[in-house]
Amino acid sequence: MAYSITIATFNREAMLKRTLDAIIATTRREAETEGVELLVVDNASTDGTADLLRQYEADGKLRAWILKENLGTDIGRNCFWEHTEGKDTIRIDDKVLPLCNGWLYSMKRIAYENHALV
Repeated sequence: MAYSITIATFNREAMLKRTLDAIIATTRREAETEGVELLVVDNASTDGTADLLRQYEADGKLRAWILKENLGTDIGRNCFWEHTEGKDTIRIDDKVLPLCNGWLYSMKRIAYENHALV
């Protein structure tokens, strides 16, 4: 597995759906050739986000953690680390819309060029 993409969310069902659909659509090549996993934690949303994640998980599109209580942004963002399988892990917000193919490679290249941890 080359890439793990992690997202923490709270009460952003509509925006999260757009984000997930965009990620899935724009990482098909990487998913087929190198492997991409998508991991999402829901920080006890009350707006239908949990149901959305359950459906995506049932369809095999991602792995979801649905927390029973809101543990805060930091815990939500960091609860994945022991579960990621990718060589590189990219953490993005639930409101990011990757609009073009190749964004994943570009993020990795820029991070390595600038000695950033991804």
